[in-house]
Amino acid sequence: MKSRILLFVLMIIFIIVTLVLYKAYLHQSDKPYRNAVSLLKEGKYKDAYVIFKHLSQNGHLHAKIRLAKLYAVGLGVQKDREYASELILCNGTHNCIPGENEYYLGIELIDRHDGLKNGKEALYWIEKSASFSYEPAIKWLKENNQKRN
Repeated sequence: MKSRILLFVLMIIFIIVTLVLYKAYLHQSDKPYRNAVSLLKEGKYKDAYVIFKHLSQNGHLHAKIRLAKLYAVGLGVQKDREYASELILCNGTHNCIPGENEYYLGIELIDRHDGLKNGKEALYWIEKSASFSYEPAIKWLKENNQKRN
């Protein structure tokens, strides 16, 4: 009986230690992304671009969206909507919903504190999202069209 209790306690300790180490690993592995976001806020777009490009080539979805935003607005790179679109297309990506990335890119361009606000560009991306029949984009367009009228 005592050995079962001891085994149970050791298993619980093992699980807790594993979760703590995994969380620390995730935090550390996201450090380059957080660094690039800080560079954006400082207006160092080319430096942020280099990091986002590397991360996006390794499958980092949020880095792809940030990189697409740089191309959509033309900060640190030449403006290129077509390339921005290619970056965030689902193209067989697991758990990717067509129109979702475009929607979040549009929302990010509206509600940002890093100098990348751009209402016209945001509307373009939200409308592009709605063209994929992405429901939140359609809803956003309806709500914001009513506010304008």
